[in-house]
Amino acid sequence: MRGIADGDMTIVELPIGAILLKTQVNEDILPNIISILYGWSEANANLLCDDESRDLISGYPGFRSLLCNSRKT
Repeated sequence: MRGIADGDMTIVELPIGAILLKTQVNEDILPNIISILYGWSEANANLLCDDESRDLISGYPGFRSLLCNSRKT
Protein backbone atom coordinates (compact mmCIF):
# COMPACT_ATOMS: atom_id res chain seq x y z
CA MET A 1 0.00 0.00 0.00
CA ARG A 2 1.14 3.52 -0.78
CA GLY A 3 4.45 2.15 -2.00
CA ILE A 4 5.59 1.45 1.56
CA ALA A 5 7.66 -1.71 1.98
CA ASP A 6 9.27 -3.55 4.86
CA GLY A 7 12.18 -1.52 6.26
CA ASP A 8 11.09 1.83 4.76
CA MET A 9 11.12 4.93 6.92
CA THR A 10 7.54 6.18 7.17
CA ILE A 11 5.92 9.28 8.61
CA VAL A 12 2.69 8.59 10.51
CA GLU A 13 0.72 11.77 11.01
CA LEU A 14 -2.45 12.96 12.68
CA PRO A 15 -3.71 16.52 13.14
CA ILE A 16 -2.06 16.57 16.58
CA GLY A 17 1.44 15.53 15.41
CA ALA A 18 3.67 13.19 13.44
CA ILE A 19 6.37 10.62 14.12
CA LEU A 20 8.96 8.85 11.98
CA LEU A 21 8.97 5.04 12.10
CA LYS A 22 10.83 2.20 10.46
CA THR A 23 8.13 0.08 8.80
CA GLN A 24 7.74 -3.61 9.45
CA VAL A 25 5.24 -5.28 7.12
CA ASN A 26 3.89 -8.69 8.08
CA GLU A 27 0.80 -10.87 7.72
CA ASP A 28 -0.27 -10.40 11.36
CA ILE A 29 -1.65 -6.90 10.72
CA LEU A 30 -4.53 -6.30 8.32
CA PRO A 31 -4.04 -4.05 5.27
CA ASN A 32 -4.67 -0.35 5.97
CA ILE A 33 -3.96 -0.83 9.69
CA ILE A 34 -0.99 0.69 11.51
CA SER A 35 0.02 -0.80 14.83
CA ILE A 36 2.58 1.16 16.84
CA LEU A 37 4.26 -0.39 19.84
CA TYR A 38 4.72 1.92 22.79
CA GLY A 39 7.76 2.52 24.95
CA TRP A 40 10.16 3.94 22.36
CA SER A 41 11.35 7.50 22.97
CA GLU A 42 12.55 7.72 19.34
CA ALA A 43 8.98 7.21 18.08
CA ASN A 44 6.64 8.15 20.88
CA ALA A 45 3.14 7.10 19.80
CA ASN A 46 1.71 9.12 22.70
CA LEU A 47 2.55 12.26 20.72
CA LEU A 48 -0.22 11.25 18.30
CA CYS A 49 -2.91 10.75 20.94
CA ASP A 50 -5.32 13.42 22.01
CA ASP A 51 -6.28 12.58 25.58
CA GLU A 52 -9.08 15.16 25.48
CA SER A 53 -11.17 13.10 23.01
CA ARG A 54 -12.75 10.45 25.19
CA ASP A 55 -15.40 7.79 24.85
CA LEU A 56 -18.71 9.24 26.03
CA ILE A 57 -19.58 6.18 28.12
CA SER A 58 -16.30 4.94 29.59
CA GLY A 59 -14.34 8.20 29.50
CA TYR A 60 -11.34 6.30 28.13
CA PRO A 61 -9.19 7.92 25.39
CA GLY A 62 -9.46 6.26 21.96
CA PHE A 63 -5.80 5.27 21.68
CA ARG A 64 -6.52 2.30 19.43
CA SER A 65 -9.01 3.87 17.08
CA LEU A 66 -7.41 6.93 15.53
CA LEU A 67 -7.48 7.76 11.84
CA CYS A 68 -4.08 8.69 10.47
CA ASN A 69 -2.09 9.21 7.31
CA SER A 70 1.17 7.49 6.44
CA ARG A 71 3.71 8.25 3.78
CA LYS A 72 7.13 7.03 2.81
CA THR A 73 9.97 9.48 3.42
